Amino acid sequence: MSAADYAPGFEALAACADPLTLYAAFLGDTLTRYRATRTLRDAHADLWKLLETEERRVRATHPSDWAAGASLLRHATW
Repeated sequence: MSAADYAPGFEALAACADPLTLYAAFLGDTLTRYRATRTLRDAHADLWKLLETEERRVRATHPSDWAAGASLLRHATW
């Protein structure tokens, strides 16, 4: 299920967001889930490493998109 099912107005916000903002929101949400669960990080160590690398890259090269992705996540209720 996505936040569009729960948060009024989220679907419209997501539909207007550019692809990199959506990617940043995806990364932020996924990283939050991985950081909360050691078992998940251990079971998918390669993916965990990739996610962290992508976070650093997007934060460094596209800080406004990273911030927009974080803002989009705040409008979602999971």
